[in-house]
Amino acid sequence: MIAATRLAEPDPSIGSLVPIGVPVRRGRLHLGRLRTLFDTADPLIVGVGFATACWIGQRGIPVPNLGRLGYRSATDVDSRGRVVLDHRVRAWLGVDSPMCFDVVTAPAADGGLLIVPVIAIERLLRA
Repeated sequence: MIAATRLAEPDPSIGSLVPIGVPVRRGRLHLGRLRTLFDTADPLIVGVGFATACWIGQRGIPVPNLGRLGYRSATDVDSRGRVVLDHRVRAWLGVDSPMCFDVVTAPAADGGLLIVPVIAIERLLRA
């Protein structure tokens, strides 16, 4: 059996695969090595789509289309490499608990950082 066939026909005894997320606790997201994407002291732009994803980037980079409804905010990278997602951004993400949830982070194609809650990825996998 080849790997593609194995992935296309998941074994119900092992369940479905879910990506490992980075924790967001009390709004703080640690960027880790992705901190180097933001080498400026200027405030960063935050764009969030309703129950989809969040984007963080520098001024001058266009915010990607995250859906018809959106909210914009600003944040900074602190000395420990963390950004704080304010309460409204977390509420717009549509997570079960805005104080404690997990996200998957990835550099965006046009610049910046995409942040997708693990729960949103699970919804896509079920559809």
